[in-house]
Amino acid sequence: MKITTFFFVLICAVAISCKSGTKKTTDEQQPARQFGISEVWRTDTLLLTPESVIYDKKRDVFYVSNLNFEPRKKDGNGFISKIDLDGKIVNLRWIEGLSSPKGMAIVGDTLFTADVDEVVAMDINDGSIIRKIPIEGAKMLNDITSDNEGNLYISDSDANLIHFIRQRKDVGLV
Repeated sequence: MKITTFFFVLICAVAISCKSGTKKTTDEQQPARQFGISEVWRTDTLLLTPESVIYDKKRDVFYVSNLNFEPRKKDGNGFISKIDLDGKIVNLRWIEGLSSPKGMAIVGDTLFTADVDEVVAMDINDGSIIRKIPIEGAKMLNDITSDNEGNLYISDSDANLIHFIRQRKDVGLV
């Protein structure tokens, strides 16, 4: 009986070890994916301290915010450039009258940018400044994003906080 049990256990052990030796791992079952990136194009060097870029899928262009060297200074020499999908500068100073535009967000036909201590709303159709919204206590507004309802969220890098601007359908941004 002992010999029979011994051979039974031995056969089971061999069977298990043979089966586990042929099992493929997940990595072996799927071919390795190759990933690489390469530069496709680059713009001309006319941009002046470009800080942020955003794609406008409705118009199929990029907008680039240009600090023009001073990220915290309210000097009025910042601007927004328009660039095509091949990297060609379509309009270097498409929107002027900004100080140090940084992050941008698009809501409908309005382009918003964080500009030192205010959020600037610009009409994408004609490139005009619609409104400047001062942010009380802001030190250096940096990036901006929007949600599905058009509300804006703006980071303030120097103050270590996020500002919120609510979109109201009856009066716009408040």
